[in-house]
Amino acid sequence: MKRVYAIIVCFILVALLWARGASSIPIILFAVVWLLRGEWREKWAEIKKQFLLFIPFTIYFLVHILGMFYTPNLSSAEADVSKKLNLLFLPILLFSIGPKLVPYRKQIFQVFIATIIVFFLTSIYYAIPNYRGGNQLAFFYVHLVSFSNMHPSYLAMYALLGIALSYDLAVQHSKKYLILILPLFVFIILLVARTELIILFTLLIFIWLYHFVKRKKYVIGIGGVAFIIIVSLLSVWKIPELNARFFDVLTDKKQVKNTWSIKNERESIWDVAWDRIKQKPMLGVGTGAGAAILTEDFKKDGYILLAKKTSLNNVHNQFIQQWFILGILGLLSCLYLYANLFWQAYVSKSFILFVLSMILTIASLTECILESQSGIVFFVLFYAFFLVEQKEEPITNT
Repeated sequence: MKRVYAIIVCFILVALLWARGASSIPIILFAVVWLLRGEWREKWAEIKKQFLLFIPFTIYFLVHILGMFYTPNLSSAEADVSKKLNLLFLPILLFSIGPKLVPYRKQIFQVFIATIIVFFLTSIYYAIPNYRGGNQLAFFYVHLVSFSNMHPSYLAMYALLGIALSYDLAVQHSKKYLILILPLFVFIILLVARTELIILFTLLIFIWLYHFVKRKKYVIGIGGVAFIIIVSLLSVWKIPELNARFFDVLTDKKQVKNTWSIKNERESIWDVAWDRIKQKPMLGVGTGAGAAILTEDFKKDGYILLAKKTSLNNVHNQFIQQWFILGILGLLSCLYLYANLFWQAYVSKSFILFVLSMILTIASLTECILESQSGIVFFVLFYAFFLVEQKEEPITNT
C-alpha cells in the first residue's frame, strides 16, 4: 500500500503540469484509496501528531466560509470555497499517511523533475512549427506553452522548485543530478515570467552561498555570486524578450512586436483593488465577489481592455487579494499561512522547505496562487511532504 500511495502522489504531480484542473482526478483517486484502506487508528495517530500543522490551512479556509455570510454573490462564493477544499482535506490525507511516502522521496522528486523537463521538450516540439509559420516569439512566454492552458508563471514556479530538488538530489545521492538544472534553467528563461526570473537569480545565489559558505569556501562563494549577478544583468539587458518584460514595464512603455504586448497592468489592477479596500478595510467585499467587482470598477474607471479580460478574476497579488476579498481577517490569515512556512523551515532546519517558502512568498507578490488549483495543490502537496519528511527522516545537507 505504501507504493500505491506514492504512485498516486506521482500521478498528482504529473497531472499538475499538464492542465489547470487535471490534478482533480488523481486527488479523488487518492481520497478513495485512503477511505477504502482503513487503518483509522494509525491515521488518527498521525493526524493528532501533526495537528498544529493543519491550523494555518484550517483558519484560512474558515475565513472564506465566514466571507460567504456577507457576499453579494453566493453562487460565486460557493464555487470559490469548493475550489479551496483542497486546503482543508488534502493536508489531512497527506499527513495521515505521510510516513508511508518518505521511503519514496527520491522517486517522487525524480518524477516531478522529469515531468517538467518532458513538458519543456514538448513545448519546444510545438514551438518549432509555430516559429516556421512566422511567429518570431514562438519560443517565449505564453507562445511557448500555447498548446496547454497552463500559465507561464506557474510552470516557472514548478521549475524553480525542480532546480532546488535537483540540487538536493545531487547532495544526497549523486552529482549527476546537477545536469538536470540546465534544462530547468533554460525553461524558466524562455518562460520570461518576471517574478519567477527574479526568484531564479535569487535562488541560484542562495544555493551557491549555502553550498560554499557552509564549507568555508568564501572566495568561491562570493565570486560565484558576483558571476551570477553579472550574468543575470547581462541576460536581461541583451536578450530582447527579457528586456521587454522588465525595462519597458518599469518605464511604463508599451512595446508591440509580432503579437508581443508588454504593459504594466498589475499597477492598474492594484489601484482599483486598493480603492475598494479603503471602502471596506475590515470585512472586504466577500467571498467570491472579487471578479465581478473588478470588472465593474474597471469599466467605471475607464480600463476598458481590463474589463474585457474574462480571465482576469483576481488582483494578481495574494496578500492584496485577501484584504480586498476578506478584509483584515483575510489578510492576517494569509500572512499567518505564509509566515508558518518560514517558521516550519526554521524549526525543521530544512533547506528545501525554506526554498519552497521563498518561491511561494515571492511568487505571491504578483500572482494569486491560492486562487487556482494549480497553486493550491502545489502549495499543500510539497508543504505536507517536506514536513513529514523532516519529522520522519531529517535531512542533513552536507
